[in-house]
Amino acid sequence: MLLRVARSPTIPAELLSFCSPDPHPSHNSQTCRSRGDRLADKVQALHALFDIMLADRGPGAVTTLTAREKGLLDRAIYETYRKVGITADPRTHDRQVPLLGDLYDVLKSNVCGKDAYGLADRLYRFVQGSLAGPCNAPTDVALDSHLLVFDIRDMSGELRPIGVFLITDFVWTQVLHSYRPRKLYIDEAWSLIQHPEGGRFLANLARRARKRYLALVTITQNPELFANDEWGSVVAANAATKVLKKQDRTSADAITSRFQLTGGEQQRLLTFAKHEALLLSGGKRVIIHVEASPLEHRLATTDPRELARRLEQEQTRSQGDRFVQHAGQQPPGMTGNGYHHPKAPGVQASGKPGNEKDEHTRAMRRTERAKHGNDR
Repeated sequence: MLLRVARSPTIPAELLSFCSPDPHPSHNSQTCRSRGDRLADKVQALHALFDIMLADRGPGAVTTLTAREKGLLDRAIYETYRKVGITADPRTHDRQVPLLGDLYDVLKSNVCGKDAYGLADRLYRFVQGSLAGPCNAPTDVALDSHLLVFDIRDMSGELRPIGVFLITDFVWTQVLHSYRPRKLYIDEAWSLIQHPEGGRFLANLARRARKRYLALVTITQNPELFANDEWGSVVAANAATKVLKKQDRTSADAITSRFQLTGGEQQRLLTFAKHEALLLSGGKRVIIHVEASPLEHRLATTDPRELARRLEQEQTRSQGDRFVQHAGQQPPGMTGNGYHHPKAPGVQASGKPGNEKDEHTRAMRRTERAKHGNDR
């Protein structure tokens, strides 16, 4: 650990900065790295991920990994990166990153210590078992687009919080090391907050986002659980703007207590239409009407009846296009009503070139007839 002392030229004060040692010893006595140890940051994020993936889920609550389990994981993660040549040196950070299966192999080999806690057994499902598909493969899509939409709708309940966490961690990594405005929308945020490490991660993100040029928007259908949760309440408290849609009696009571709503505002929450909401911003509160355009409605609707009608219309339109295409490709000699004109052998249809030899023979005959006529 390094300590850098900076003195202000105008204020009688000193700034003491703590940071990890530079990978180049010759530079240690001069400066600390401005961005810290990116590998250590990634290892810490992976610990939070494994708390979601590997923690036991009892009937009462979801537990976290013990300190000894995390100690073994820490050694194994660093060894996994070392085997592919990635260290704290930033010059190694553009190398191919290891996969989850590589960590599994390190744990099974006991090179970092005996796995007496069964971490490899718990990791097996995500490496070679039923959940290996989305978890043990390299990223094969471009992630540098102006707009990125991560769709986790088809992920099962157990995989959903893992997907939300990985997406959020990816965005935060980009925020830390590329300074430009971004917005992050997290739908079904409760699926992440219900896990202790996921909730802690999202709460820290809510606290630090605005300082990193990141606007965070969380969306949940369980606002009463969100507001009463240890970490969810932190996210709600750090939100500059809150939009509350229609609630049932149970959730309305919890929200009224959490956000100190009036009796009239609580009653409106119970009777809102689909397009109505209560907007809280600072000390101001107003009821708003949200009207979606036809295009916005088409993009956002999840109504199964509308989706079924849309699919039926697309199928009907596709069949009509195929019919028109076939109608425009009639066989030779066929009229619009499907009637074929009979064609006698050796007769050439008008307007179409015939055989060159036949044309030459007819021309010779016409010449002969003209010659005989002149003789007569």
